[in-house]
Amino acid sequence: MTKRRSGSSIAVPSRDSSMDSVPTDLQPPAPEGAQAPSRRLLIVGALVSACLLFLSTGLAPIPWLMLIAPVPILIPAYRHNMLLALGMVLMCWAISGLNLFGYLRGVLELPLLIIALAILTPAWHAALAFFISKRLHDRGQMILAAFALPAIWASLNYLDARVSPHGSFGNLAYSQMDNVWLSQVLAWTGLWGLDFLLIWVPTALALAAAPTHAGKRRRLLALAVVPLLLVVAGATWRLQPTTTGPSIRVAALAYDEPAFPMPGDDPATQALFQRIDQELADLYQQDVRYVVLPEVIARLDPAQIKAQSQHWQSLADQYQMTLVIGVAELTKPNEHNAAWVIQPGQAQLRYFKQHLLPFFEDRYEAGTASQVVDSDNLRFGTAICKDLDFPKLGRDYGLAGSQLLFVPAWDFGVDGSLHARMAVFRGIENGFAVLRAARRGELTLSDAQGRILASAPSSGGRLLADLPIAPHMPTLYLRIGNAFAWLCLLVSLLATVVAFWPRRAGTL
Repeated sequence: MTKRRSGSSIAVPSRDSSMDSVPTDLQPPAPEGAQAPSRRLLIVGALVSACLLFLSTGLAPIPWLMLIAPVPILIPAYRHNMLLALGMVLMCWAISGLNLFGYLRGVLELPLLIIALAILTPAWHAALAFFISKRLHDRGQMILAAFALPAIWASLNYLDARVSPHGSFGNLAYSQMDNVWLSQVLAWTGLWGLDFLLIWVPTALALAAAPTHAGKRRRLLALAVVPLLLVVAGATWRLQPTTTGPSIRVAALAYDEPAFPMPGDDPATQALFQRIDQELADLYQQDVRYVVLPEVIARLDPAQIKAQSQHWQSLADQYQMTLVIGVAELTKPNEHNAAWVIQPGQAQLRYFKQHLLPFFEDRYEAGTASQVVDSDNLRFGTAICKDLDFPKLGRDYGLAGSQLLFVPAWDFGVDGSLHARMAVFRGIENGFAVLRAARRGELTLSDAQGRILASAPSSGGRLLADLPIAPHMPTLYLRIGNAFAWLCLLVSLLATVVAFWPRRAGTL
């Protein structure tokens, strides 16, 4: 329009009034030499990433795919307006979380509200982390934007694991449960470093793909590639053969029937006890020294507890064999999910499960103490199934110098492999081997580096293997604990402050 004053004209550019209500940070200018991608490209990127995340997470993930899965959504999202980009990131992660819907609803039979919370929580974490990262990107803080997204993501997951009754279950790091190379990160930083790395790499790649000057692009590519090379080099060093002492023969037994634990005087339980006696006699002939049985193989009242513990003690003495057996103790006033540690010629020990599965185990009282035993040249501990969803318990055993952890367990069939590998992760973090016996799951033996030395389905009923007796392997994580998670929290705070710091007049 044109204003006339004193015979002169001044041209005033028109302005689109529709932009008045949109904050500047939500409508940033496109990077120099770039054109904002179309909405169609953003939506396609979100759907592609959702499919890749669907395949690279869940109960049967494809490990290496996780390193590129977020890239298709992040590249256009960083160059689009904030509101739509946030919506697509949220949608992408929510869709990928549906890979657990059948498990949560069909197997665990959880209420829909709980399922929605389980699926949407990671999606909100991703959206919040992206929101801060994109604000930094739009202000030209490319390097800090690359740090912000994985740091905030790992921080939120760390805080969630501290308060959740399910501990670290569902953490993105478990997508690498079959990747022995990247999982060595656990020995240095714990779960949170691997959680960070899996978001760090695709974030740096996506930012490097954005039109910017060549110097930043090279630095961002280096930030994506160099950490991976360092991890592989460190893993190569950790996975080298180590000098060990003599081997011990260990066994894990599993029984999928009866489907649910029965009282001690039930015919099915009595038949199971007879089968166990026969198997122990056979294992004795094969020079087995340590045997672990699954979680809650029977429900025993006080009289049955006394009779059965005395019987198994006699077999342990006769065979010179250590037994770790999971039972439900129906004592009053408190019932316990217990693991009996029965050693030849020693007083029996009881370990009570510390982390109980909500709804399923409300009748039990949780235990409060870990348990470390010195037997011959072996120091071992005991945990039960869900206990190892919580990194702190594994670290307690590592700090005590445990060389081997016995784990009676009870899985839900389809989650057997995932839950077994979660226990393996505790061994990598804290430098001990893990022998786990799960009903309706897997029997596994892993070393302190997380290599699976032997495995078998519980339907087969038995795992028999020789375990080299290695000294406890101290790790950096044992020394520093969750320091990396706290570092991520500090980076997150710094990134948030910078992202919202008022701009000086005349700056973008």
